[in-house]
Amino acid sequence: MDLLIEILRNSITVIVAVIGNNQQIKMAKEISKQLQDNGVTDIQPLITNLRDSLREELRLEKTNEKIVHLRFRKVK
Repeated sequence: MDLLIEILRNSITVIVAVIGNNQQIKMAKEISKQLQDNGVTDIQPLITNLRDSLREELRLEKTNEKIVHLRFRKVK
């Protein structure tokens, strides 16, 4: 599990560092810290912020719809 958390932390940080603005980069750093410290975090605010920025850049209509996350578990 530690390896998975580390991969997730690195992925979020790198992706946001490349495409994010300063606020989003700070949010990603906080998410990374929470994952490291607690193993859990809420990424909804960051994902929503990234979506809103991207939609604005692409001149798409604003949306307030919540983003749905699916979680799958392997059944034994």
